[in-house]
Amino acid sequence: MSNAPTLRGRVHQNLYVPAGTRRVEALIDVDATGGAREVVEAPDAVEVIVIDVSGSMADPPDKIRAARQATAAAIDEVRDGTRFAVVAGSHVAEVISPPVPADATTRAAAKAELARLVPGGGTAIGTWLKRTAELVAEHPGAIRHAILLTDGRNEHESEAELAAAVDACAGLFRCDCRGVGADWSAAELRLVARGLLGSFGRIAEPSGMAADFRALMAASMRKEVAEIALRVWTPVGATVELVKQVAPDTVDLSARRADGGPQVGLYPTGAWGTEQRDFHIAVAVPPAGVDQERLACRVSFVQLQPDGPPQPLAQSYFRTRPDGSSETHGEALVSAIWTDDVARDTTPHLRVLASLDQNAVEAAVDQAAAAYEAGDHAAAAQRLTEVRPIAERAGMTALVARIDDLLDPETGTGRFTDADILDLSIESSRLPTREDGSA
Repeated sequence: MSNAPTLRGRVHQNLYVPAGTRRVEALIDVDATGGAREVVEAPDAVEVIVIDVSGSMADPPDKIRAARQATAAAIDEVRDGTRFAVVAGSHVAEVISPPVPADATTRAAAKAELARLVPGGGTAIGTWLKRTAELVAEHPGAIRHAILLTDGRNEHESEAELAAAVDACAGLFRCDCRGVGADWSAAELRLVARGLLGSFGRIAEPSGMAADFRALMAASMRKEVAEIALRVWTPVGATVELVKQVAPDTVDLSARRADGGPQVGLYPTGAWGTEQRDFHIAVAVPPAGVDQERLACRVSFVQLQPDGPPQPLAQSYFRTRPDGSSETHGEALVSAIWTDDVARDTTPHLRVLASLDQNAVEAAVDQAAAAYEAGDHAAAAQRLTEVRPIAERAGMTALVARIDDLLDPETGTGRFTDADILDLSIESSRLPTREDGSA
């Protein structure tokens, strides 16, 4: 029996669009509940913990000590029998503990190797990623996950080299990235996290590493299926313009499309367990006549297999009709009704607008960060002032509060530190999660 989750979802969209419009958009909430665990063995999985051991990890000394403790805490969360490995990253990637099934003996051996780590050398994140890919390559059907910690910038590789490494590793494993302190690059870790379908965040103090690592590993242990893909069918003449996961982590999946058959695209989304995810879909459709409805796409999810065709999951989706009635289907149906009635609201759904706003907010915060790094704090403050109302409209309350805390409302000037800029970049890169878990 499969351990694949059951999916229930809801389609959010304004069905009415202005006459002549081609772009049709919707936000689809998906709630996954776990498979039949009582009759299924734990899924095959391999975990890799990658910790920065460059020279800067010795300043202050409690940083490397905390990294050792955090790695040990993550190892303790690995369930018995699940393979795990540890990589020490500097300008090279040293495997200090190769992939072995977790038990009391292998955990103790890995911790003994951790105790011998001495910081030194530089930072080459792309090299760390490629070494991780080599470690997981022998387990193509497993849930493959890495935790990556750094305290600095990728000084031993160019931007192009890091991007190439991320591209080479895409689809091989999922990677959650963490930066400790305030001397690392949000752009670099965001590139890695989005390319490898993971999260990125900041650990302000070394003392916070263990709890963060423990939570990341526990979440990975709850994954049940190695690879689920979002499946989009479009009618003849329609073109998919956007497939974007907007929660829990923001990832544009559009360029990841694989052919799934006639008029079908498959968009890999990584490993799933019991969780919530939200997706923004946009399709260009030949317009229908006024007051006519046309189907833009059908969205569903399939389990990808190492060998064999994709397997459909048990799933159902709810949508509301213009007259207030509701429907439930085995696929998420996205359609449109074209209208020239100026009294009829044709504004995209608020959830769709929030996703579009998030793109604008992230770009503006990136510009503010660039201005700050160039020493132009006035320009940084100006960009944050300009983007604040957009962030507020998108419901990004944590980011709005942080902007308000940093800007002087009377002078419009800002009080920034490196840590503030990193936190702004992190907050701008994600939308709030749903408060209502129902589908």
